[in-house]
Amino acid sequence: MGMFLRVTKSWDFQSVAQNVIGKVVMLGVLCIYMSNLSCVEEKDKNPSSKTDSLPPRPDSAASTVSDTSRFTFNPENEFLGLGLKQFGDLDSMIARKRIRALVPYTHFYYYIDGKDRKGVAFEALNLFEESINKKLHLYPPTVRVIFIPVTRNQVIPLLRDGYGDIAYAGISITDERKELVDFSKPSITGLKEIVVGSTSAPKLNSLADLSGKEIYLHQGSSYETAVRKLSDSLKQMKLSPVIIKYLDPYLETEDILEMVNSGTIPYSATVEDLARLWSKVMDSLVLYDKIPLATEVSYGMVLRKGSPKLKAATDEFIKQNAKGTLNGNILYNSYAKNVKLLPGMYSKKTKDEMKSLRATFQKYGKQYDLDWLLLVGQGYQESLLDQSTVSHVGAVGIMQVLPSTAADKNINIKNINVVDNNIHAGVKYMRFLVNRYFTDPGVNHLNQHLLALAAYNCGPARVIQMRKMAKEKRLNPNLWFDNVEIIAAQVIGRETVQYVSNIYKFYASYRALDFYASKRGKKIIQ
Repeated sequence: MGMFLRVTKSWDFQSVAQNVIGKVVMLGVLCIYMSNLSCVEEKDKNPSSKTDSLPPRPDSAASTVSDTSRFTFNPENEFLGLGLKQFGDLDSMIARKRIRALVPYTHFYYYIDGKDRKGVAFEALNLFEESINKKLHLYPPTVRVIFIPVTRNQVIPLLRDGYGDIAYAGISITDERKELVDFSKPSITGLKEIVVGSTSAPKLNSLADLSGKEIYLHQGSSYETAVRKLSDSLKQMKLSPVIIKYLDPYLETEDILEMVNSGTIPYSATVEDLARLWSKVMDSLVLYDKIPLATEVSYGMVLRKGSPKLKAATDEFIKQNAKGTLNGNILYNSYAKNVKLLPGMYSKKTKDEMKSLRATFQKYGKQYDLDWLLLVGQGYQESLLDQSTVSHVGAVGIMQVLPSTAADKNINIKNINVVDNNIHAGVKYMRFLVNRYFTDPGVNHLNQHLLALAAYNCGPARVIQMRKMAKEKRLNPNLWFDNVEIIAAQVIGRETVQYVSNIYKFYASYRALDFYASKRGKKIIQ
């Protein structure tokens, strides 16, 4: 499985930045492979002799959450199968009964909301799957689209190397890319690529005002191509070129726009539609839509060369579902114009709550030797940092602590309806889990925290069992990501896998903000 990034073994941000998308990738892949399993949270109310004195764990969700996914693949076989290089045209995919789709893990294209998967790519490719099965007269459907989340810079290499069959990833159709891959007919045309700045950055009256200024972009993106063409024009005018700074490839549109919004970086570039959507919740963005970098940009589904049958099928599908058709307009507008669907991680409300709770999380993080920002991510995952949250099983507050857990002799924190006590109880319970179960010499500090997060969600007895199973399958029982995580997806389903990955994503995204801010002499988190 060399296409997946590996987990960091230290807490430094650069390692985190290089690896967080790998966690999201694994989350998405595992969610598909394990989708025939129910997502059961184990209460561990009657633990074995080893866990007799264990306090009941905080419960963040339902005791049993059924997976309503339409995909029903054998977990282990599908996991192994998707790690293989496979080539061939549509007829080969039909024989294998799967079409592997590479998608970016981002709000607009593909993301996971609770037990549901959403996004333009998810919905469009489900329609494509239906059209394939209908044309083949297969009922019930037997050819399935398998979603594999990747970073955009991985899409073309993975397609060419046989790790995917098709991509729906917001990749613009360019002559340079046509040398490497094929594209379907355009799924959307007429897009504008624009510069986005912060209110604290110098105002741009024309693109020439970017002369000598820094703009932060993904290497190899169409935005970089447009800016390099702009720089060539500036040089002909005897002006300084634009200074391009590269962003880490795991950062998605919303992450980059928040960096601009916070003043961490001065300028970036994106498609006008997405910039306008996010500007509704990021009020410090300046959209330079009157001076676009590029116009009449088109996106299409990306295919490996030598797949004429698949191209014919995608072209036929696009005719009925591209933007401009009834189906295409409904689908595109449901995500491009619906601010209610935007995640709240970067909202002003979340940042204000982080600011107000920071001292409390830092205090108990230091007291119990746990990373305070990971703890904030845990609180966000549990309750959106809302102390008034009470679950259907009675878990209370920001950390969703059960009163019985707080009252246990190992925790012994009273009045968890108070914010300080609630956070104290949740953090103390995390330290209890680490000390009781995850102090093996081979488990580093990060993985102690990650394994404890898994235990907080599904119960320590299950994590102990899964570590044993990981060792039996020649996986590393001391590493969560790509190792014990795989067993969790097989045994439990996606609840715990998603739980840990979401917290890690929150943590790493805010660390990314701080990392880039520090380069400019600023501080986002303290």
